[in-house]
Amino acid sequence: MGRVVLLLAVVLLAGGSVHAQVPPIFAPGTELHDIYCRACAHFFPEVLPVGSEFRLDRAICGTSAIRGLTANWDRLPPAAKEAFAFLQQRPILSHSILSSGGHFKIHYNTTGTHAVAPTDADVNGVPDYVDEAARVFEAVWDLEINHLGYNPPLSDGDGVYDVYIKNLAIQQAYGFTYPIAYTELTTPSYMEIDNNFTDNIYPVNSRGLNGLRVTAAHEFFHAIQFGYYADFGAAWWQELTATWMEDVAYPDVNDFYQYMSCPSNFCCIYDNPEASLDKFSGSLHPFGAAIFAHHVEQVYGVDMIKSVWELLKRRDPSKYSLSLIDDGMPLGGFAQVMPRFAAWNYLTDLRARPEYYVEARDLPSIKHANIFLGTGGSFEGAETIDHLGTTYLRVATSNIAGGLRGTFSLDDRGQWTLLVMLISPSGVELLYPRGTTVVIPRANRFDEVVFIVMETSLSGERRRVNYTFSTGGSMATDLVCDVDGDGRVAFSDFLRFADGFKLLHTDNKYDPKLDFNGDGPVDFRDFLIFVSHFGESR
Repeated sequence: MGRVVLLLAVVLLAGGSVHAQVPPIFAPGTELHDIYCRACAHFFPEVLPVGSEFRLDRAICGTSAIRGLTANWDRLPPAAKEAFAFLQQRPILSHSILSSGGHFKIHYNTTGTHAVAPTDADVNGVPDYVDEAARVFEAVWDLEINHLGYNPPLSDGDGVYDVYIKNLAIQQAYGFTYPIAYTELTTPSYMEIDNNFTDNIYPVNSRGLNGLRVTAAHEFFHAIQFGYYADFGAAWWQELTATWMEDVAYPDVNDFYQYMSCPSNFCCIYDNPEASLDKFSGSLHPFGAAIFAHHVEQVYGVDMIKSVWELLKRRDPSKYSLSLIDDGMPLGGFAQVMPRFAAWNYLTDLRARPEYYVEARDLPSIKHANIFLGTGGSFEGAETIDHLGTTYLRVATSNIAGGLRGTFSLDDRGQWTLLVMLISPSGVELLYPRGTTVVIPRANRFDEVVFIVMETSLSGERRRVNYTFSTGGSMATDLVCDVDGDGRVAFSDFLRFADGFKLLHTDNKYDPKLDFNGDGPVDFRDFLIFVSHFGESR
Protein backbone atom coordinates (compact mmCIF):
# COMPACT_ATOMS: atom_id res chain seq x y z
CA MET A 1 0.00 0.00 0.00
CA GLY A 2 2.84 2.39 0.86
CA ARG A 3 4.26 2.02 -2.65
CA VAL A 4 0.89 2.97 -4.15
CA VAL A 5 0.77 6.06 -1.95
CA LEU A 6 4.31 7.07 -2.90
CA LEU A 7 3.66 6.50 -6.60
CA LEU A 8 0.53 8.65 -6.49
CA ALA A 9 2.33 11.40 -4.64
CA VAL A 10 5.26 11.45 -7.07
CA VAL A 11 3.01 11.50 -10.13
CA LEU A 12 0.77 14.20 -8.73
CA LEU A 13 3.61 16.41 -7.61
CA ALA A 14 5.10 16.12 -11.07
CA GLY A 15 1.87 17.46 -12.51
CA GLY A 16 0.97 14.24 -14.29
CA SER A 17 -2.35 12.46 -14.32
CA VAL A 18 -3.40 9.25 -12.67
CA HIS A 19 -5.82 6.72 -14.13
CA ALA A 20 -9.28 7.26 -12.65
CA GLN A 21 -9.50 3.67 -11.42
CA VAL A 22 -6.38 3.77 -9.23
CA PRO A 23 -7.37 2.25 -5.86
CA PRO A 24 -7.79 4.75 -3.03
CA ILE A 25 -4.95 5.13 -0.56
CA PHE A 26 -7.12 4.27 2.43
CA ALA A 27 -9.73 1.58 2.82
CA PRO A 28 -13.15 2.83 1.64
CA GLY A 29 -15.53 3.66 4.44
CA THR A 30 -12.81 4.76 6.85
CA GLU A 31 -12.48 8.29 8.18
CA LEU A 32 -9.05 8.79 6.59
CA HIS A 33 -10.34 7.58 3.23
CA ASP A 34 -13.07 10.24 3.31
CA ILE A 35 -10.64 12.94 4.44
CA TYR A 36 -8.16 12.05 1.70
CA CYS A 37 -10.79 11.87 -1.05
CA ARG A 38 -12.40 15.15 0.01
CA ALA A 39 -9.04 16.89 -0.38
CA CYS A 40 -8.30 15.13 -3.68
CA ALA A 41 -11.60 16.43 -5.04
CA HIS A 42 -10.11 19.92 -4.98
CA PHE A 43 -6.44 19.31 -5.66
CA PHE A 44 -6.01 15.86 -7.30
CA PRO A 45 -9.40 14.85 -8.77
CA GLU A 46 -7.66 12.44 -11.18
CA VAL A 47 -7.23 9.86 -8.42
CA LEU A 48 -10.94 9.64 -7.66
CA PRO A 49 -12.82 6.84 -9.42
CA VAL A 50 -15.48 7.81 -11.93
CA GLY A 51 -18.76 7.99 -10.03
CA SER A 52 -17.10 8.70 -6.68
CA GLU A 53 -19.37 10.60 -4.31
CA PHE A 54 -16.42 12.90 -3.65
CA ARG A 55 -16.14 14.15 -7.25
CA LEU A 56 -17.40 17.70 -7.60
CA ASP A 57 -19.72 18.94 -10.32
CA ARG A 58 -19.86 22.45 -8.91
CA ALA A 59 -17.85 24.79 -6.73
CA ILE A 60 -18.11 24.45 -2.95
CA CYS A 61 -16.29 25.79 0.09
CA GLY A 62 -13.05 23.84 0.46
CA THR A 63 -12.40 24.64 4.11
CA SER A 64 -13.56 21.29 5.46
CA ALA A 65 -11.21 19.52 3.05
CA ILE A 66 -8.29 21.55 4.40
CA ARG A 67 -9.35 21.12 8.01
CA GLY A 68 -9.75 17.38 7.59
CA LEU A 69 -6.17 17.05 6.41
CA THR A 70 -4.64 19.40 8.95
CA ALA A 71 -6.51 17.97 11.94
CA ASN A 72 -5.35 14.47 11.00
CA TRP A 73 -1.90 15.38 9.73
CA ASP A 74 -0.07 13.13 12.18
CA ARG A 75 -2.15 10.15 11.05
CA LEU A 76 -1.27 10.50 7.38
CA PRO A 77 1.43 8.28 5.86
CA PRO A 78 4.61 10.09 4.76
CA ALA A 79 3.79 10.05 1.05
CA ALA A 80 0.36 11.60 1.65
CA LYS A 81 1.99 14.32 3.74
CA GLU A 82 4.44 14.92 0.92
CA ALA A 83 1.68 15.16 -1.65
CA PHE A 84 -0.16 17.79 0.36
CA ALA A 85 2.87 19.57 1.82
CA PHE A 86 2.16 22.60 -0.36
CA LEU A 87 -0.87 23.34 1.86
CA GLN A 88 1.51 24.33 4.65
CA GLN A 89 2.90 27.24 2.65
CA ARG A 90 1.08 30.55 2.45
CA PRO A 91 0.68 31.96 -1.05
CA ILE A 92 3.21 34.54 -2.17
CA LEU A 93 1.48 37.24 -4.21
CA SER A 94 2.99 40.41 -5.61
CA HIS A 95 0.71 43.16 -4.26
CA SER A 96 -1.34 43.88 -1.15
CA ILE A 97 -3.53 46.62 0.32
CA LEU A 98 -4.99 47.26 3.77
CA SER A 99 -8.77 47.60 3.96
CA SER A 100 -10.19 50.95 5.03
CA GLY A 101 -11.15 49.68 8.47
CA GLY A 102 -7.73 48.16 8.99
CA HIS A 103 -9.04 44.66 9.65
CA PHE A 104 -7.91 42.95 6.43
CA LYS A 105 -4.84 42.76 4.24
CA ILE A 106 -5.84 41.81 0.71
CA HIS A 107 -3.10 40.10 -1.35
CA TYR A 108 -3.32 39.84 -5.15
CA ASN A 109 -1.47 39.46 -8.46
CA THR A 110 -1.86 41.55 -11.60
CA THR A 111 -0.30 38.99 -13.96
CA GLY A 112 -0.30 35.24 -14.34
CA THR A 113 -2.79 32.49 -13.46
CA HIS A 114 -4.06 34.21 -10.33
CA ALA A 115 -4.30 37.74 -11.72
CA VAL A 116 -7.32 39.91 -11.05
CA ALA A 117 -8.85 41.97 -13.84
CA PRO A 118 -6.83 45.19 -14.34
CA THR A 119 -9.89 47.47 -14.51
CA ASP A 120 -9.31 50.51 -12.28
CA ALA A 121 -12.24 52.88 -12.85
CA ASP A 122 -11.34 55.22 -9.99
CA VAL A 123 -7.68 55.33 -11.10
CA ASN A 124 -6.41 54.80 -7.57
CA GLY A 125 -3.77 52.30 -8.67
CA VAL A 126 -5.66 49.32 -7.26
CA PRO A 127 -7.82 47.02 -9.45
CA ASP A 128 -11.51 47.53 -8.82
CA TYR A 129 -12.01 43.88 -7.85
CA VAL A 130 -9.48 44.25 -5.04
CA ASP A 131 -11.09 47.49 -3.86
CA GLU A 132 -14.45 45.74 -3.79
CA ALA A 133 -13.03 42.77 -1.91
CA ALA A 134 -11.68 45.12 0.75
CA ARG A 135 -15.08 46.85 1.05
CA VAL A 136 -16.99 43.57 1.22
CA PHE A 137 -14.79 42.09 3.92
CA GLU A 138 -15.13 45.21 6.05
CA ALA A 139 -18.92 45.02 5.62
CA VAL A 140 -18.86 41.36 6.64
CA TRP A 141 -16.74 42.21 9.70
CA ASP A 142 -19.26 44.88 10.66
CA LEU A 143 -22.16 42.41 10.39
CA GLU A 144 -20.65 39.34 12.01
CA ILE A 145 -18.58 41.04 14.72
CA ASN A 146 -20.26 44.38 15.47
CA HIS A 147 -23.93 43.53 14.86
CA LEU A 148 -24.22 39.79 15.50
CA GLY A 149 -21.74 39.91 18.35
CA TYR A 150 -19.28 37.14 17.45
CA ASN A 151 -15.69 37.32 18.65
CA PRO A 152 -13.11 38.46 16.07
CA PRO A 153 -10.99 35.67 14.59
CA LEU A 154 -7.81 34.83 16.44
CA SER A 155 -4.83 36.91 15.34
CA ASP A 156 -1.80 35.35 13.65
CA GLY A 157 0.36 38.02 15.26
CA ASP A 158 0.08 41.20 13.22
CA GLY A 159 -3.50 42.25 14.02
CA VAL A 160 -4.84 42.02 10.47
CA TYR A 161 -6.55 39.13 8.71
CA ASP A 162 -4.90 37.96 5.47
CA VAL A 163 -7.00 37.30 2.37
CA TYR A 164 -5.27 35.92 -0.74
CA ILE A 165 -6.99 36.28 -4.12
CA LYS A 166 -6.27 33.31 -6.39
CA ASN A 167 -7.79 31.43 -9.30
CA LEU A 168 -9.76 28.79 -7.36
CA ALA A 169 -12.11 27.76 -10.17
CA ILE A 170 -9.57 25.14 -11.21
CA GLN A 171 -9.96 23.67 -7.72
CA GLN A 172 -13.78 23.71 -7.78
CA ALA A 173 -13.85 26.10 -4.83
CA TYR A 174 -15.30 29.42 -3.76
CA GLY A 175 -12.71 29.75 -1.03
CA PHE A 176 -10.51 28.04 1.55
CA THR A 177 -9.91 29.05 5.15
CA TYR A 178 -6.61 27.61 6.35
CA PRO A 179 -6.09 26.87 10.06
CA ILE A 180 -2.60 27.66 11.30
CA ALA A 181 -2.50 25.64 14.54
CA TYR A 182 -3.22 22.16 13.19
CA THR A 183 -3.87 20.22 16.38
CA GLU A 184 -5.47 22.92 18.52
CA LEU A 185 -9.17 23.30 19.27
CA THR A 186 -8.90 27.00 18.41
CA THR A 187 -6.62 28.47 15.79
CA PRO A 188 -5.75 31.60 13.81
CA SER A 189 -6.25 31.28 10.07
CA TYR A 190 -5.89 32.94 6.70
CA MET A 191 -8.08 32.75 3.62
CA GLU A 192 -8.04 32.27 -0.14
CA ILE A 193 -10.89 33.41 -2.41
CA ASP A 194 -11.42 33.24 -6.16
CA ASN A 195 -10.13 36.00 -8.42
CA ASN A 196 -13.37 36.70 -10.29
CA PHE A 197 -16.15 34.09 -9.67
CA THR A 198 -17.03 34.21 -13.37
CA ASP A 199 -16.43 30.56 -14.35
CA ASN A 200 -19.33 28.24 -15.16
CA ILE A 201 -18.83 26.18 -11.99
CA TYR A 202 -20.43 29.08 -10.09
CA PRO A 203 -24.25 29.38 -10.40
CA VAL A 204 -25.51 32.30 -12.44
CA ASN A 205 -26.90 34.13 -9.41
CA SER A 206 -23.54 33.72 -7.60
CA ARG A 207 -21.17 34.88 -10.31
CA GLY A 208 -19.03 37.97 -10.21
CA LEU A 209 -19.42 40.24 -7.22
CA ASN A 210 -22.28 38.19 -5.78
CA GLY A 211 -19.88 35.27 -5.56
CA LEU A 212 -17.35 37.47 -3.82
CA ARG A 213 -19.95 38.64 -1.31
CA VAL A 214 -21.34 35.28 -0.23
CA THR A 215 -17.84 33.78 -0.14
CA ALA A 216 -16.62 36.55 2.13
CA ALA A 217 -19.55 36.03 4.50
CA HIS A 218 -19.07 32.25 4.48
CA GLU A 219 -15.29 32.04 4.78
CA PHE A 220 -14.99 34.83 7.32
CA PHE A 221 -17.47 32.98 9.50
CA HIS A 222 -15.13 29.97 9.31
CA ALA A 223 -12.34 32.24 10.54
CA ILE A 224 -14.59 33.27 13.44
CA GLN A 225 -15.58 29.65 14.13
CA PHE A 226 -11.95 28.61 14.43
CA GLY A 227 -11.68 30.96 17.41
CA TYR A 228 -14.56 29.13 19.12
CA TYR A 229 -14.13 25.46 18.21
CA ALA A 230 -12.06 24.20 15.29
CA ASP A 231 -12.31 20.44 15.85
CA PHE A 232 -12.90 18.60 12.56
CA GLY A 233 -15.64 16.53 14.17
CA ALA A 234 -17.85 19.60 14.07
CA ALA A 235 -17.15 20.26 10.37
CA TRP A 236 -20.79 19.60 9.45
CA TRP A 237 -21.90 22.32 11.90
CA GLN A 238 -19.16 24.65 10.68
CA GLU A 239 -20.32 24.31 7.05
CA LEU A 240 -24.02 24.36 7.91
CA THR A 241 -23.78 27.64 9.82
CA ALA A 242 -21.29 29.25 7.41
CA THR A 243 -23.67 28.56 4.53
CA TRP A 244 -26.50 30.04 6.58
CA MET A 245 -24.38 33.13 7.25
CA GLU A 246 -24.23 33.82 3.51
CA ASP A 247 -27.97 34.42 3.52
CA VAL A 248 -27.86 36.49 6.71
CA ALA A 249 -25.36 38.81 5.03
CA TYR A 250 -26.72 38.77 1.47
CA PRO A 251 -30.32 37.47 1.47
CA ASP A 252 -30.91 38.30 -2.19
CA VAL A 253 -28.12 36.12 -3.60
CA ASN A 254 -29.44 32.71 -2.44
CA ASP A 255 -26.38 30.72 -3.39
CA PHE A 256 -27.46 28.00 -0.94
CA TYR A 257 -30.41 27.05 -3.17
CA GLN A 258 -28.05 24.96 -5.31
CA TYR A 259 -27.38 22.62 -2.38
CA MET A 260 -30.99 21.97 -1.44
CA SER A 261 -31.65 19.32 -4.07
CA CYS A 262 -29.29 17.02 -5.97
CA PRO A 263 -31.57 14.27 -7.34
CA SER A 264 -28.82 12.54 -9.30
CA ASN A 265 -27.14 11.16 -6.17
CA PHE A 266 -29.57 11.88 -3.31
CA CYS A 267 -26.86 13.68 -1.35
CA CYS A 268 -28.95 16.65 -0.23
CA ILE A 269 -31.38 17.00 2.61
CA TYR A 270 -34.50 17.43 0.46
CA ASP A 271 -33.66 14.37 -1.66
CA ASN A 272 -32.61 12.18 1.25
CA PRO A 273 -34.35 13.32 4.46
CA GLU A 274 -33.76 9.87 5.98
CA ALA A 275 -30.02 10.68 6.26
CA SER A 276 -28.62 12.15 9.46
CA LEU A 277 -28.79 15.91 9.80
CA ASP A 278 -25.08 15.80 10.67
CA LYS A 279 -24.16 13.54 7.74
CA PHE A 280 -20.75 14.53 6.46
CA SER A 281 -19.20 12.34 3.81
CA GLY A 282 -18.41 13.28 0.22
CA SER A 283 -21.82 14.76 -0.34
CA LEU A 284 -23.20 18.29 -0.45
CA HIS A 285 -25.41 17.46 2.51
CA PRO A 286 -23.93 19.86 5.12
CA PHE A 287 -24.35 22.82 2.75
CA GLY A 288 -28.01 22.01 2.08
CA ALA A 289 -28.53 21.28 5.77
CA ALA A 290 -28.09 25.03 6.28
CA ILE A 291 -31.89 25.10 6.08
CA PHE A 292 -31.81 23.87 9.68
CA ALA A 293 -30.07 27.07 10.77
CA HIS A 294 -32.63 29.09 8.79
CA HIS A 295 -35.38 27.31 10.72
CA VAL A 296 -33.68 27.88 14.09
CA GLU A 297 -33.15 31.56 13.29
CA GLN A 298 -36.71 32.15 12.13
CA VAL A 299 -38.36 30.36 15.07
CA TYR A 300 -35.95 30.93 17.95
CA GLY A 301 -33.97 33.99 16.90
CA VAL A 302 -30.62 34.73 15.27
CA ASP A 303 -28.76 34.60 18.59
CA MET A 304 -29.57 30.92 19.05
CA ILE A 305 -26.84 29.94 16.54
CA LYS A 306 -24.33 32.08 18.42
CA SER A 307 -25.31 30.49 21.71
CA VAL A 308 -24.32 27.07 20.34
CA TRP A 309 -20.90 28.40 19.31
CA GLU A 310 -20.44 29.99 22.72
CA LEU A 311 -21.31 26.69 24.40
CA LEU A 312 -18.76 24.88 22.25
CA LYS A 313 -16.12 27.41 23.25
CA ARG A 314 -16.93 27.13 26.96
CA ARG A 315 -16.96 23.35 26.90
CA ASP A 316 -13.63 23.23 25.06
CA PRO A 317 -13.72 19.42 25.00
CA SER A 318 -10.84 17.26 23.90
CA LYS A 319 -13.11 15.13 21.73
CA TYR A 320 -16.14 16.18 19.73
CA SER A 321 -19.52 14.52 20.15
CA LEU A 322 -22.92 15.49 18.78
CA SER A 323 -24.16 15.92 22.34
CA LEU A 324 -22.13 19.15 22.53
CA ILE A 325 -24.38 20.74 19.92
CA ASP A 326 -27.49 18.97 21.22
CA ASP A 327 -26.91 20.70 24.58
CA GLY A 328 -27.02 24.07 22.84
CA MET A 329 -30.29 23.48 21.01
CA PRO A 330 -33.42 25.31 22.16
CA LEU A 331 -36.06 23.46 24.20
CA GLY A 332 -33.51 20.97 25.49
CA GLY A 333 -32.17 19.34 22.35
CA PHE A 334 -32.69 18.14 18.78
CA ALA A 335 -35.52 15.82 19.85
CA GLN A 336 -37.65 18.86 20.71
CA VAL A 337 -36.65 20.95 17.70
CA MET A 338 -36.93 18.25 15.02
CA PRO A 339 -40.76 17.90 14.79
CA ARG A 340 -41.41 21.50 13.85
CA PHE A 341 -38.34 21.50 11.56
CA ALA A 342 -39.70 18.41 9.79
CA ALA A 343 -43.11 20.02 9.34
CA TRP A 344 -41.60 23.16 7.83
CA ASN A 345 -39.55 21.11 5.38
CA TYR A 346 -42.74 19.65 3.94
CA LEU A 347 -44.36 23.06 3.46
CA THR A 348 -42.24 24.23 0.53
CA ASP A 349 -42.52 24.57 -3.25
CA LEU A 350 -46.20 24.25 -4.26
CA ARG A 351 -47.15 23.57 -0.63
CA ALA A 352 -45.56 26.79 0.60
CA ARG A 353 -47.53 28.84 3.11
CA PRO A 354 -46.57 32.30 4.35
CA GLU A 355 -46.35 31.34 8.05
CA TYR A 356 -43.36 29.06 7.55
CA TYR A 357 -40.03 29.52 5.70
CA VAL A 358 -39.76 33.02 4.29
CA GLU A 359 -38.33 31.50 1.11
CA ALA A 360 -40.56 28.41 1.11
CA ARG A 361 -41.80 28.96 -2.44
CA ASP A 362 -38.22 28.83 -3.76
CA LEU A 363 -37.28 25.62 -1.92
CA PRO A 364 -37.76 22.18 -3.51
CA SER A 365 -40.38 19.65 -2.52
CA ILE A 366 -39.01 17.16 -0.02
CA LYS A 367 -38.91 13.48 -0.95
CA HIS A 368 -41.93 11.60 0.36
CA ALA A 369 -43.86 8.40 -0.27
CA ASN A 370 -47.28 8.78 -1.89
CA ILE A 371 -49.74 6.21 -0.60
CA PHE A 372 -53.16 5.65 -2.20
CA LEU A 373 -55.93 3.72 -0.47
CA GLY A 374 -59.36 2.96 -1.85
CA THR A 375 -62.35 1.97 0.26
CA GLY A 376 -61.33 -1.05 2.29
CA GLY A 377 -57.77 -0.86 0.95
CA SER A 378 -54.50 -1.27 2.81
CA PHE A 379 -50.82 -0.67 2.19
CA GLU A 380 -47.68 -2.01 3.85
CA GLY A 381 -44.18 -0.62 3.54
CA ALA A 382 -40.88 0.01 5.27
CA GLU A 383 -38.17 2.69 5.45
CA THR A 384 -34.74 2.93 7.05
CA ILE A 385 -33.79 6.11 8.87
CA ASP A 386 -30.50 7.33 10.34
CA HIS A 387 -30.23 9.28 13.59
CA LEU A 388 -31.67 12.80 13.24
CA GLY A 389 -33.32 11.62 10.04
CA THR A 390 -36.94 11.81 8.92
CA THR A 391 -39.25 10.00 6.55
CA TYR A 392 -42.48 11.38 5.10
CA LEU A 393 -45.51 9.21 4.28
CA ARG A 394 -48.24 11.12 2.49
CA VAL A 395 -51.65 9.45 2.30
CA ALA A 396 -54.05 10.70 -0.36
CA THR A 397 -57.46 11.18 1.23
CA SER A 398 -59.84 11.88 -1.65
CA ASN A 399 -60.93 8.24 -2.00
CA ILE A 400 -61.20 7.49 1.73
CA ALA A 401 -64.83 7.54 2.81
CA GLY A 402 -64.25 6.97 6.51
CA GLY A 403 -61.34 6.76 8.84
CA LEU A 404 -57.65 6.25 8.18
CA ARG A 405 -55.54 3.98 10.38
CA GLY A 406 -51.76 4.00 10.48
CA THR A 407 -49.79 1.43 12.47
CA PHE A 408 -46.03 1.62 12.98
CA SER A 409 -43.43 -0.88 14.14
CA LEU A 410 -40.27 0.94 15.19
CA ASP A 411 -36.76 -0.41 15.68
CA ASP A 412 -36.31 -0.58 19.46
CA ARG A 413 -32.73 0.72 19.13
CA GLY A 414 -34.01 4.12 18.05
CA GLN A 415 -35.54 7.11 19.77
CA TRP A 416 -38.68 7.90 17.82
CA THR A 417 -41.08 10.78 17.40
CA LEU A 418 -44.24 10.44 15.32
CA LEU A 419 -45.99 13.53 13.99
CA VAL A 420 -49.09 13.78 11.80
CA MET A 421 -49.76 16.80 9.63
CA LEU A 422 -53.41 17.44 8.79
CA ILE A 423 -53.48 19.79 5.82
CA SER A 424 -56.57 21.55 4.49
CA PRO A 425 -57.23 24.78 2.57
CA SER A 426 -57.84 26.55 5.86
CA GLY A 427 -54.46 25.65 7.32
CA VAL A 428 -52.16 23.10 8.90
CA GLU A 429 -52.69 21.23 12.17
CA LEU A 430 -50.15 19.08 13.98
CA LEU A 431 -51.10 15.92 15.83
CA TYR A 432 -48.62 14.31 18.26
CA PRO A 433 -49.70 10.66 18.71
CA ARG A 434 -48.92 9.01 22.03
CA GLY A 435 -48.75 5.49 20.62
CA THR A 436 -47.79 3.67 17.43
CA THR A 437 -51.35 3.29 16.10
CA VAL A 438 -53.11 6.40 14.85
CA VAL A 439 -56.71 6.68 13.66
CA ILE A 440 -57.90 9.79 11.83
CA PRO A 441 -61.72 9.78 11.52
CA ARG A 442 -63.29 11.23 8.38
CA ALA A 443 -59.90 11.54 6.76
CA ASN A 444 -61.30 13.15 3.62
CA ARG A 445 -61.88 16.34 5.63
CA PHE A 446 -58.22 16.99 4.80
CA ASP A 447 -56.48 17.46 1.47
CA GLU A 448 -53.47 15.57 2.80
CA VAL A 449 -52.60 13.52 5.83
CA VAL A 450 -48.83 13.25 6.23
CA PHE A 451 -47.25 10.88 8.72
CA ILE A 452 -43.75 12.01 9.67
CA VAL A 453 -41.47 9.55 11.45
CA MET A 454 -38.29 10.93 13.06
CA GLU A 455 -35.35 9.12 14.63
CA THR A 456 -34.16 11.67 17.18
CA SER A 457 -31.27 9.86 18.88
CA LEU A 458 -27.72 11.17 18.46
CA SER A 459 -26.18 8.09 16.84
CA GLY A 460 -27.12 5.08 14.76
CA GLU A 461 -27.87 4.36 11.12
CA ARG A 462 -30.45 2.42 9.12
CA ARG A 463 -33.06 2.03 11.82
CA ARG A 464 -36.05 0.26 10.34
CA VAL A 465 -39.64 1.51 10.32
CA ASN A 466 -42.44 -0.82 9.19
CA TYR A 467 -45.85 0.68 8.61
CA THR A 468 -49.35 -0.33 7.57
CA PHE A 469 -52.12 1.98 6.42
CA SER A 470 -55.72 0.92 6.09
CA THR A 471 -59.16 2.48 5.94
CA GLY A 472 -61.66 2.22 8.74
CA GLY A 473 -62.17 3.50 12.25
CA SER A 474 -64.51 6.19 13.51
CA MET A 475 -62.90 6.95 16.88
CA ALA A 476 -59.75 9.05 17.00
CA THR A 477 -56.82 7.63 18.95
CA ASP A 478 -55.40 11.13 19.48
CA LEU A 479 -56.80 14.63 19.24
CA VAL A 480 -55.29 17.88 18.07
CA CYS A 481 -55.25 20.28 21.06
CA ASP A 482 -55.60 17.52 23.68
CA VAL A 483 -52.64 18.97 25.54
CA ASP A 484 -52.98 16.95 28.74
CA GLY A 485 -53.65 13.67 26.91
CA ASP A 486 -56.85 12.78 28.76
CA GLY A 487 -58.81 12.08 25.57
CA ARG A 488 -60.79 15.32 25.58
CA VAL A 489 -60.23 18.87 24.37
CA ALA A 490 -61.61 20.55 27.43
CA PHE A 491 -61.19 23.40 29.89
CA SER A 492 -58.09 21.83 31.41
CA ASP A 493 -56.43 22.05 27.99
CA PHE A 494 -57.53 25.65 27.65
CA LEU A 495 -55.84 26.50 30.95
CA ARG A 496 -52.59 24.94 29.69
CA PHE A 497 -52.94 26.87 26.44
CA ALA A 498 -53.66 30.15 28.26
CA ASP A 499 -50.55 29.64 30.40
CA GLY A 500 -48.42 29.21 27.27
CA PHE A 501 -50.05 31.87 25.10
CA LYS A 502 -47.47 34.30 23.66
CA LEU A 503 -44.62 32.83 25.69
CA LEU A 504 -41.20 32.90 24.09
CA HIS A 505 -39.12 29.77 23.68
CA THR A 506 -36.81 31.12 26.37
CA ASP A 507 -39.58 31.10 28.99
CA ASN A 508 -39.72 28.18 31.39
CA LYS A 509 -43.35 27.34 30.64
CA TYR A 510 -42.95 27.43 26.86
CA ASP A 511 -44.42 24.28 25.29
CA PRO A 512 -43.93 23.76 21.52
CA LYS A 513 -46.94 21.42 21.44
CA LEU A 514 -49.17 24.43 22.07
CA ASP A 515 -48.08 25.66 18.64
CA PHE A 516 -50.88 23.69 17.00
CA ASN A 517 -49.99 24.72 13.44
CA GLY A 518 -46.21 24.52 13.94
CA ASP A 519 -45.49 27.97 12.54
CA GLY A 520 -43.33 29.09 15.49
CA PRO A 521 -45.21 31.37 17.88
CA VAL A 522 -48.08 30.36 20.15
CA ASP A 523 -50.51 32.99 18.99
CA PHE A 524 -54.05 33.83 17.90
CA ARG A 525 -53.90 31.38 14.97
CA ASP A 526 -53.33 28.59 17.48
CA PHE A 527 -56.21 29.90 19.58
CA LEU A 528 -58.54 29.64 16.58
CA ILE A 529 -57.44 26.03 16.03
CA PHE A 530 -58.11 25.31 19.70
CA VAL A 531 -61.60 26.82 19.48
CA SER A 532 -62.39 24.67 16.43
CA HIS A 533 -61.55 21.50 18.39
CA PHE A 534 -62.95 22.44 21.79
CA GLY A 535 -65.37 19.82 23.08
CA GLU A 536 -64.01 16.92 21.02
CA SER A 537 -63.37 13.61 22.76
CA ARG A 538 -62.16 10.15 21.87
